[in-house]
Amino acid sequence: MIASLEARGYRNLAGELSLSIDPHLTVFHGLNGAGKTNLLDALHFGLTGASMRSGAIKNAIGFESDSARVEVEFSDKTGTMHKTLASLDRSGQRRNLVDGAAPTASVPLPRVALFHPDHLQTIKGPPAHRRALADQVAGSLSPSQTDLRARYGRTLAQRNAQLRRVRAGELPVTELEVWDSRLASEAAPLVASRRDAIEILAPHFREAAITLGLTEPGIAYKTRVGGDEESIRLRLAELRTEDPGRAYVMYGPHLDDLHVEAEGRPLKQFGSQGQQRAAVLALLLGERSALAGAGRESPILLLDDVMSELDPRRRELLIGAAVAGGQVVVTATDLSQVPSEGFAPTSTSYRVEAGRIDAGADSPPLAEAV
Repeated sequence: MIASLEARGYRNLAGELSLSIDPHLTVFHGLNGAGKTNLLDALHFGLTGASMRSGAIKNAIGFESDSARVEVEFSDKTGTMHKTLASLDRSGQRRNLVDGAAPTASVPLPRVALFHPDHLQTIKGPPAHRRALADQVAGSLSPSQTDLRARYGRTLAQRNAQLRRVRAGELPVTELEVWDSRLASEAAPLVASRRDAIEILAPHFREAAITLGLTEPGIAYKTRVGGDEESIRLRLAELRTEDPGRAYVMYGPHLDDLHVEAEGRPLKQFGSQGQQRAAVLALLLGERSALAGAGRESPILLLDDVMSELDPRRRELLIGAAVAGGQVVVTATDLSQVPSEGFAPTSTSYRVEAGRIDAGADSPPLAEAV
C-alpha cells in the first residue's frame, strides 16, 4: 500500500512536492493541464521506474530542472515500511533504489494497474493490444509464464529472417524444418497460457462489467492455433511452401485476438465510447479480482481521467467496486465527478493548480468514515 509521494523536478510539478496517499481513495482534481496526470505518472515512475506516458523518458524532467527525482513510501504485507527512489538526469543517468539499495525479490514492490484514456485502444485498437492484455494477465496469475511472449517473439523473428533468406535463394526451404519445431515448441505453451488466463478472467470480467452497467458482457480468447505442439509443427510444415512468398509466418499466436462483447455484439465495432470505457475498466477490475482469488497481491489502481465519459450512476458503481478491491488513486477535472459519500472508509482529495498541490478548505474529505 502506498503511504506517501515525494517529487522534485518531475514534469510540471512545482518545487519539492510531498503528500500523503490515502489508504483507500485519493483524488487529484483540477483544470486540464494543471498536473493531475503528472502526479499519477510520478507514482507510476516511483514504483516501476517507467513513465506511464509515451515518448522519451527524459521528457519527464521539468523544463527548468536538470533532473527528476521521485520517492514513494509504501508498506508490505507485514506492515513494514519501505521507500523507493527513482531518478534520472539530462545526461541519461538513472537510479532505481529500494531502501537505498538495488531492488531485490526480498522487498516486492506494490503492483499497479493503470487506466489512461489511451488504454481505450485495448478495445478499439488492433489485436496486438488485446494479446498484450492476455499475456499480462497470464504473467500476473503465473509469474513463471511472464517470458512466454518474449520467447515466442524471438523465435518468430528468427524464423522470419530464415524465410527472407529462403525467398532470396540463399537457403533451401527444407532449412525451415528446424525452425518449425522451435516455433511450435514456443507457440504451444503461449496459446495454453492465454487460454487458461482468459478462462480465469472471464467470470471476474463479467461480474465487473455488469456492475459497471454493461448488458450480457463476455470475453473469449480467439486463436487460429489448435492442438498441441506436434499439430502446430505439422501445420507450419504444410504452409512452408507458401510462407517464402510472403517472407513472414502467417500462422501462430501472433495473429490471435480477444473477443470482448456486450449484448452479443463486439464492442470494438459496435460499442459506444462509454461502453468501451466501461469494458476497459471492467478488465482492470476483473484482473484485480482474479488475482485476489488466486491469492496474489491486489494491484493499486491508478485511474486517469476516468470519470469524464461515465454517467453519474457508472461513476458510483466504479468507485464502489474499485475501493472495495483495494487502494485507488484517481484524477478528475471536477471534484463533484467523484461520488462523495459511502464508498470508502477514508478518502483524501487534493486540488491541483499549475503543478502545485492544495489540500485546503476547498478540498474536504470525500466521505465520512463508515
